[in-house]
Amino acid sequence: MQQVIGHDGICRRLDCWRVEVHRRSHHETLEDFARSKPNFEDLMEIANYLAREYIANYKLTCTRRKSATEWDKQNENNLLVNKYFVLYEELSYAMNIGDIARLESCIVV
Repeated sequence: MQQVIGHDGICRRLDCWRVEVHRRSHHETLEDFARSKPNFEDLMEIANYLAREYIANYKLTCTRRKSATEWDKQNENNLLVNKYFVLYEELSYAMNIGDIARLESCIVV
C-alpha cells in the first residue's frame, strides 16, 4: 500500500509540473521542457510556485468562505490530497531513518 501511495503522489506532482510548465512556456510535455535545458533558477521558481499554489495552505480557508457557485470543491480536494501525500511521504521517510525531530515536525495539530 505504501508503494501505491508513493507512486500516486509522484504522478500527481509530475502532473502539476506538466500543467505549470505548459502554462508558463507552452511545452506540451515535460520531456520537451527538459530538452529546452531550463536553468536552475527557473526550476526553483516553478518548484516554489507549485509548493505555494498546488498544496493546501492557509488560503484554503478563504476559498471555503466563497459562495457555493464560486467554491471550487474539486480543486480544494486536489490541494488537500497533494498536501496529505507530501506529508505522508515525509512522515514515512522520517520514520524509516529514525529522525524523531523530522517526525515531530510532520505531526499536524
